[in-house]
Amino acid sequence: MHSGESFHKTRFSWHGFVEPWQTLVTVWHSATQEMTGQEYQEEMIKWQYFSKKFKPKRIYDSCTDFNYPINPEEQKWTAELLNPIWVSLGLTRYAHILPKDRISELSANQLFEEIKAMKLLRQFDLKNFHHKDKESAWQWLVGKNRSSYEPR
Repeated sequence: MHSGESFHKTRFSWHGFVEPWQTLVTVWHSATQEMTGQEYQEEMIKWQYFSKKFKPKRIYDSCTDFNYPINPEEQKWTAELLNPIWVSLGLTRYAHILPKDRISELSANQLFEEIKAMKLLRQFDLKNFHHKDKESAWQWLVGKNRSSYEPR
């Protein structure tokens, strides 16, 4: 573990905070294919908690193995739960690594459309990256090579 890093792991996700870059790193696991709607909501509430606790300026969201179709009601609920918090904390950039699963990718993109539709002042930059392009995502996010920090 790096100096200035804290983390939390569940069956569905791993959340870490990299202090030098003020970056919240979230990695979703393939167990998300077994996640219930209630567990999805619990995971989002945990994400909100870690956001408030660490006050990141950047988020690296690795959804490569995310395999949960977020329904339209959950998309709206998630956007309303997380986006205002992130904006109020001064989040500047959000790098999203697209899921391999096409349905999960589509539902995540619809969630981001919900976020954009909120039209909050000081909305952060959000950029999608292919799961094979994690190096570019990290470079765009923090301006450094990923070899200086390897998310789990």
